[in-house]
Amino acid sequence: MADAACTHCGTAITDTSTQVEVDKKRYCCKNCERLNSGHADQLTSTGECGNCHEPIIEPSTMAQRGGQMYCCGNCATASAGTAA
Repeated sequence: MADAACTHCGTAITDTSTQVEVDKKRYCCKNCERLNSGHADQLTSTGECGNCHEPIIEPSTMAQRGGQMYCCGNCATASAGTAA
């Protein structure tokens, strides 16, 4: 079965440990779910995801690889071009 893609950023969800599902929509992580909620403008960004280029507003799912920040492991994996 093909990997699901994030409703917000389109990244393949290869690591379901950070996946969030709300109203039958899947997100790669809480960061993208929060950005999609419409309240992201009220939150502080700690940087930009190196894969989907969205602001990182949810530090609990943030991943760092090779000195680059990502909103979650799914985006880190997608950026590296390898499966988790």
